Amino acid sequence: MRATDTLAEAVARDFDSRGVEPNGSPRGAPSSDAGQHESGVFACRTISWRAVEEGPSALRAKIIKPILALLAVAGLCLACVTPSPQPDPLQQARQAHARLEIGIDHLRNGRQALALRDFLFAQSLDPDSARIQLALGDGYLASGRMEVAESHFRRALELDPDEFDARMNLSAILIHDGRHPEALYHCQILIDDPTFPAPWRALNNQGRAQLELGELSEARESFERALDYGAEFWPATLSLGILAHREGQRQEALGLFEQVLVLEPGTAVASEVHYRLGEIYVALGRREEAVAHLDRSVEEAPRSRWARKSEAYVKLIR
Repeated sequence: MRATDTLAEAVARDFDSRGVEPNGSPRGAPSSDAGQHESGVFACRTISWRAVEEGPSALRAKIIKPILALLAVAGLCLACVTPSPQPDPLQQARQAHARLEIGIDHLRNGRQALALRDFLFAQSLDPDSARIQLALGDGYLASGRMEVAESHFRRALELDPDEFDARMNLSAILIHDGRHPEALYHCQILIDDPTFPAPWRALNNQGRAQLELGELSEARESFERALDYGAEFWPATLSLGILAHREGQRQEALGLFEQVLVLEPGTAVASEVHYRLGEIYVALGRREEAVAHLDRSVEEAPRSRWARKSEAYVKLIR
């Protein structure tokens, strides 16, 4: 290379000394402009020659542009496979709590289907919440689906053994189903727990299980202990009246049942109490008073099982 040569002139001279054209093709061979395809080697040389002729900046541009294009495509691919952001656990917990509260309001107002809808949605957001499991149990229990309710109460206790209401409701289901020993087990846990805020409820359930097992003296003790916490706790008064009736203590039973009515327990319970009063008056031979209480049982809750029993009983004694 001569000192006065440009880089392009030097390269051209090198090609000339080897018998090739500056475009990299053999001298005398048809050029690409004539419609002939260049081989890979000649194409590379052509690109190299043109890049060199145009200078280092052009060379860098020719190399970088394809790389940038590839990077752009790779970025798009990565964007396609990038997973969506995970939901915020705290936000989900807040949403679950909000739906839980809405469901509780529905349940308090007798809208069981709406309550269950909200409880199930809350569960989908927070499946490990003992409180939501308790609410689901309450909802299914109110709907008469005791088996499903029991499963949710048990799940609530798995998540939180101190979920007192779940244990109380579970004991009530067990008593209803005749599984009294297990019911006594759960009641005793509540009674022995100094943090349980309503031991009279557990004592009443314990007494009911003992009553069904024929342990009458133990049942009486449990009911009386429950009433020691407050005479206005009508469930224990009702239970004690049932026990007195079973023991043949009719006058005691009459007084206890009348006391329950004074405490205004609600129409469903009032229907039961009037039926039981009617039974006692029939046994005492006071037919008119018996019929009056049986009719009142129907009036209090016409669709209840106590109303149906009262109607059937009245037909027998009239």
